[in-house]
Amino acid sequence: MSHLDLTVAGLGLVSPVATTPRAHAFLIRAEAAMHAGRAFVDGSGEPLEVLHCPLVDPQRPLAERLSELGDLALTSILAPLDAWPGRRSIIAQLVVPELEPPLDGDLFARCEASWAERHQLRFGARSVGAASVYQALAAAPEAFQRGVSGLLLLALDTAAHPAILEQRLRPVSRWMQAPPRLSEAAAALLVVPRADGLPTTFGKIRYAGVAMGVGSDRDDDPSDGRAMTALLRHAATTSPLPWGNSYGPFTVDSLRRKSFHAGLVRNRHAFALDGEQICVEHAIGRVGAASALAAPRLRARPSAPRPPRPPRRHRHLGPLP
Repeated sequence: MSHLDLTVAGLGLVSPVATTPRAHAFLIRAEAAMHAGRAFVDGSGEPLEVLHCPLVDPQRPLAERLSELGDLALTSILAPLDAWPGRRSIIAQLVVPELEPPLDGDLFARCEASWAERHQLRFGARSVGAASVYQALAAAPEAFQRGVSGLLLLALDTAAHPAILEQRLRPVSRWMQAPPRLSEAAAALLVVPRADGLPTTFGKIRYAGVAMGVGSDRDDDPSDGRAMTALLRHAATTSPLPWGNSYGPFTVDSLRRKSFHAGLVRNRHAFALDGEQICVEHAIGRVGAASALAAPRLRARPSAPRPPRPPRRHRHLGPLP
């Protein structure tokens, strides 16, 4: 668990809903997000509950699809930074789901090689699981001390492949009564130590931490919420209060929902009364390893100054007859 002062210099999100963070925020607020088309059917021809990015052909080989999803997210971040002096000393880190065929290490290694060549990036150690995003953020200051100008996290996951789909349609536990639709996403985040010379920034990251709870999907231990309570309590010691909206797996399954609600009630003073609890996977589908990085993009708003609005003209009406 670490207190941080990281500047967010870039956001990227590609999913079946949209291809930019701004479009995701708009479509989800307009409640139009879950109308993305489906391309998979079962043996009787009935549509399966799996979404796919419409810009990436689901018929293409898996390695090509993943590479293209990552390209879209990386381009969204890196294109505005061509003139930034620190552009060439960014280090990238890939976050992937648990490795099992066909999502194996060789497949992701080929993707990394493609992205490194196309975007002039250097990839560091690969991480497994959505929670590893927070571990990478906690370690970011050490990377900056070694001369790295920025840490770019790219999280990638998909269910839009017959072999993967067959695995993930099986319920993993009794806690997942009605999980969100299977989906796919590539989510990216660029953090830097300072905002010097950047064309725009998207806010600050003040805290990152991971704590292992007792209950899991594979046992019957009750969810007591102690790990989440400890994380929230520790974060509240330095983070600006109150916190507004919260993003997490609130509707993915009852185990995680109970854990967060227990932590929220025990730290109620830290949350704004009008804040919302928003589930990213309810909005864009189950995106697995990409869920932790996808969440903040639902309300992406750059902090660059805007030009002043022209004064409004008021028309004065006479008295009603």
